[in-house]
Amino acid sequence: MSEDMLQILSLPLLFSILGAGYVSLNDEQRRPQALLAMVLFQVVGSIAYTWQPGLALFALLTLHAAVAAALMTYHAQSRPLLAPSKD
Repeated sequence: MSEDMLQILSLPLLFSILGAGYVSLNDEQRRPQALLAMVLFQVVGSIAYTWQPGLALFALLTLHAAVAAALMTYHAQSRPLLAPSKD
């Protein structure tokens, strides 16, 4: 039964990884929207996991969360927190 949920979510989660990765690395202006979409995919996958848990789905969600964390870290490090002062 858990394989059904894996089949349903595998392509959207992989598309989320590839799409958010591409946008995050190539378009700084759309990066926050791509990361938000990735987090929302993670939430949907997590809800699906609570309905039908399985090891393969857990592994896919773990991979997705690791990529999301890496892209968020990249985003946080690529932008200065404070703009330089014009003194």
